[in-house]
Amino acid sequence: MKEHPILFNSEMVRAILDGRKTQTRRVVKGNKNPVDDMLNGLIEFDGEKAIFAHQTHADNYTTQSIKCPFGKVGDRLWVRETWRQPEDFEGYDRGAVLYAVSEMDAGAKWKPSIHMPRYASRITLEITDIRVEKVQDINEENCLKEGIEKYFDDGVYYYGEYDKGHCDYKHVFKTLWDSINKKHTWESNPFVWVIEFKRVKK
Repeated sequence: MKEHPILFNSEMVRAILDGRKTQTRRVVKGNKNPVDDMLNGLIEFDGEKAIFAHQTHADNYTTQSIKCPFGKVGDRLWVRETWRQPEDFEGYDRGAVLYAVSEMDAGAKWKPSIHMPRYASRITLEITDIRVEKVQDINEENCLKEGIEKYFDDGVYYYGEYDKGHCDYKHVFKTLWDSINKKHTWESNPFVWVIEFKRVKK
């Protein structure tokens, strides 16, 4: 069993803490990036590595093997989120760690999630399944597993803060995806690692 860091924004951290998020999708990247070349195709995935075919000429193909950077089933992910350690004058215990998603102090100088060290992480996830698919292959059930929240207002269900009044799970997930993935958009339909997980209680 190995541990790997993984970044989540505050909204997704909140969804994990609430127990709503049990999946994440991350763009597959390699030397010949299968995201940007629509001629690439997935041949197989063995649980650790994905094999892609790349068309170089009319009848010529090469293959590339891409190892999942997040590990395999049974490995653990430690979550990096926006954080800080307070100054002595703030009255916290020495060595305390504060998390932006759980604090009301919007004026504080928070540190980016990418700079969070292992000791500061409060969330550990165990990988229960990994697969490779196109991002647009997601279905409604898995949209909810991605953390989309369901609300009810004036007799209408809606999903997440992005689309009040809109009852299409995939439309809401598309909006969420594009808000996070500026380069690899929903429209480009990239290959993604689909990582399912459960939270490890400490």
